[in-house]
Amino acid sequence: MTYLVYAADRTLKTFLEKIDDLQLAEGETFSVSPLSFIDYAQRFVLSHDGQPCRTVYVHCGEPDVVIDVSAPGEASVSVAVNDEARVVALQDGHGQILLPTSSAGAFCLGPGDRTRYCAAGEGSLLVNVLE
Repeated sequence: MTYLVYAADRTLKTFLEKIDDLQLAEGETFSVSPLSFIDYAQRFVLSHDGQPCRTVYVHCGEPDVVIDVSAPGEASVSVAVNDEARVVALQDGHGQILLPTSSAGAFCLGPGDRTRYCAAGEGSLLVNVLE
């Protein structure tokens, strides 16, 4: 069983194995998922070179950055890239996003639907393109 914590705007804030000592902020609520903590965490995963939840550093002009997207059981999923939703087609629950390295900057990635998927855990990733 996994506890899901929702922000006041009903987006998923985090998920926990235990809720015994959690103090909710004003407007926050929680619910219970029958999934184990690990199974719940695997519902939406962003990774690079097999490593989820990390910061990726690349330099301008290097090959495009390949981000792997996993949402088992889904045919597509929305991924927010710098707050812009991109729908990623999935095959057997897996797909990819290519991020260009043509100019310096950062790409913040997370779930496009924060009421369905949580950015906590392995659901977020940052790509820094350096000069």
